[in-house]
Amino acid sequence: MTCYLFSMGCAYEETRFRSDLPNIVFIMADDMGYGDPLCYNADSRIPTPNIDRLAREGIMYTDAHAPSGVCTPTRYGVLTGRYCWRTRLKSKSLRSNDALLIDTTRSTVADLLQQNGYYTGLIGKWHLGLGSTKPTDYTKALTPGPLALGFDYFFGIPASLNMLPTCFIENEHPKAQYQIGRPDSLFREYSSTLPAWEYSRVGPAVTMQAVHFIHEHVQQRAGQPFYLHLVPSAPHRPCLPPDFIKGRSQAGERGDMVAEFDWTVGEILKTLDSLSLSEKTIVVVTSDNGAIPGDQISRDGNLSSNWNMYGHASCGPWRGYKTHIYEGGHRVPLIVRWPDKINAAQRSKQLISLTDWFATIAHILGRPLSPDEGEDSFSFAHTFNDHFETVQVRDHMVHHSQYGMFAIRSGDWKYIAGSGSGGETDRESDLPKGVAAGGQLYNLVDDPGEKLNRLPEQTEISRKLKTVLADIKNGTTSRN
Repeated sequence: MTCYLFSMGCAYEETRFRSDLPNIVFIMADDMGYGDPLCYNADSRIPTPNIDRLAREGIMYTDAHAPSGVCTPTRYGVLTGRYCWRTRLKSKSLRSNDALLIDTTRSTVADLLQQNGYYTGLIGKWHLGLGSTKPTDYTKALTPGPLALGFDYFFGIPASLNMLPTCFIENEHPKAQYQIGRPDSLFREYSSTLPAWEYSRVGPAVTMQAVHFIHEHVQQRAGQPFYLHLVPSAPHRPCLPPDFIKGRSQAGERGDMVAEFDWTVGEILKTLDSLSLSEKTIVVVTSDNGAIPGDQISRDGNLSSNWNMYGHASCGPWRGYKTHIYEGGHRVPLIVRWPDKINAAQRSKQLISLTDWFATIAHILGRPLSPDEGEDSFSFAHTFNDHFETVQVRDHMVHHSQYGMFAIRSGDWKYIAGSGSGGETDRESDLPKGVAAGGQLYNLVDDPGEKLNRLPEQTEISRKLKTVLADIKNGTTSRN
């Protein structure tokens, strides 16, 4: 395995960015698939004009991946640069009454930025545990939480939108009611005191607070760079879009929720434009895992094998969906815009993991990583310009499914350490849940749909990939 973190491709200007200190807005959807944005899928039945604008104005990655097919592990990986299966959480996601998953002594993206003069905020869905013991006591201060991990401010919800308790949290305190920070005509419908909970108003409330965060920062901390980690709940179920979004898509209620996420992106872009911040602000848009395939016929809140997909391929051409080890479970949109540094309308085929956000931030700051930081993270900052597209970011990547199935990608090949999807029932082949015996090997260039298992004929490739996977799993880092 080769470490590219500060090899020739990255080290050419590892301190160049120190004088720039751009503002940074990282926006991550909840369950938006590769095929949802129009810029990734010409046949998408969902309008995404704001995401499409970012793609025109920045760089769009077509081989980017969440480290897991489900939520909590990806959120852990984004903030720490480390695979979540190295923690106590070996499969699935946390419940809303679980203790904090991230060790407070571990460096996070927010720590790196805070230590370099940034004001840092996290707004939206947390889902990484709160407090030091289980069950979490929501009648008391919710500590440790985001504020113990490098964030100066937190406003959002504790876990997924369909999990109890249904409440907003500001910093360390649950809020039965919350006053939106910026009550003006633009947000008239959402500017009054919010009720304790109303599903269709959560997304707009989070968006309003993110807009307020930027305005307040400019007013109160002029000249100081900010980092906004914005993690809306859309398009995760329950799919209950607000009235002003309903009917925007041709892909049902879930499609409308993707449109709501795009609206959120648009509100942030408008805010940056209005404050003349766009040129000196990095904006990232991505998703925490693949999509569910459409509206559920069952409305009981549980996953169902019965879907209305409206002729819309939520995960694009890839096999599988959220929870799966197949590409549809973890291949996600990733767009980065930085007008001051990134040429417009670029496309990159670089292999990227969302765990790489940690090392990329360190690279932008010119801060080398210690061996016990971002152990599974490789900077992709050097891919922001065409000239460096040929410099490889990483030569391998580990994938992980809902039920703990592993896979490893290297070049064109992907080895899956088991049979089936490793997640919820694969509706393409009606395979059962869980990790079964056996293995799968696919060439993603020749067979992007992962239909032909090459394991029987490519025993040497399988053996090598299994060895590398075992080394990564048994070690403490991917950077050896």
